[in-house]
Amino acid sequence: MASGRLFGALLPAKAVEPRVKAELERSLAVPRLDAPTRDNLEHEFALIRDAGFAVTSGMPIPGINAVAAPVVGECGDLACVVALVGWRERLPLTDEDPAPRRFLEEVRALQATLGTGGAGMKMRPWGAPTEGADIPRKPNLPDAWQPPATRTPVTRV
Repeated sequence: MASGRLFGALLPAKAVEPRVKAELERSLAVPRLDAPTRDNLEHEFALIRDAGFAVTSGMPIPGINAVAAPVVGECGDLACVVALVGWRERLPLTDEDPAPRRFLEEVRALQATLGTGGAGMKMRPWGAPTEGADIPRKPNLPDAWQPPATRTPVTRV
């Protein structure tokens, strides 16, 4: 789910719109309390664009967490998305959890190896402050990562 959300946030709107529309229609077919709305998806996409990566916790599979990060091509466009997926107990997604931090560092290193360096695409370090922290959370937003208001900067070791 984190990888799909990342694609949704970073690809051009006209490329994503058919999938967004299908997801919204599917959520209407089977009513549930956490069903996404267009406003909620757009809000979530804004948070993801601000952070430069996507995180999901317990969705769509309860107990499974994920972090997804973009890999940028030579022209600065989205080439692919890589994801780290694990059981909640092994990938708790806390500020202290070293796995997401290390994963994002490795994606940055991959960008450097490819020579693109993530041109035109920002990715905040795990635990770094985000502008998205002051974006109010919309009601009915699916169980997804919400950037905490206070995060400490991460230094590469």
